[in-house]
Amino acid sequence: VLDYIYYAQEYKKPIISLVMGGNLAERISKIMENNGIPSYTSQERAVIALYALYKYSLIKQSYIKIWVETYFYL
Repeated sequence: VLDYIYYAQEYKKPIISLVMGGNLAERISKIMENNGIPSYTSQERAVIALYALYKYSLIKQSYIKIWVETYFYL
């Protein structure tokens, strides 16, 4: 768990966690969330979150492309 928290903070990349189980899973989920990593308890919600991140990256890339084309006349 600590490795994932480190990589999320070090590389500034979005990470989500899918934690399923009993008391241990709940504790892991709280640790992840306290460190800024969203934690989901169902596969469906985790997939929806990943899809939203994917769509966000596409939108962000299109804005960057428009900005570069506008200001650098490419």
